Amino acid sequence: MATTITWSIAQCDYALVDGSLSDVINNLHWRVNAESTTGSGASAKTYYASSYGTQSLGEPDPDNFTEYSKVTEAECISWAKSGMGADQVTSIEDSVKANIALQKAPVEGHGIPWSAA
Repeated sequence: MATTITWSIAQCDYALVDGSLSDVINNLHWRVNAESTTGSGASAKTYYASSYGTQSLGEPDPDNFTEYSKVTEAECISWAKSGMGADQVTSIEDSVKANIALQKAPVEGHGIPWSAA
């Protein structure tokens, strides 16, 4: 199965007053979750990876302002991605995909050999 990538917003920080505007979102806390399942039935195994960060937003445009109570998560995700730029968005998504790939085919191990029984 292909890796599914999902963006979400964990929190919006906002200024109570910014010029003539109120409740202006100025920082977004985002999370990217990745999930991939291999096999089926009883032998199915699902792998997970995630990344978390924040994205500051620029100055609000009073002529194109969305009232806080009407802002959607989809808008915030779009604002965060726009603020990051396409290269950073791709880098974040590639990173969680790579994490899952390493879970599926590890290249390193860890432990203590005397307790491996």
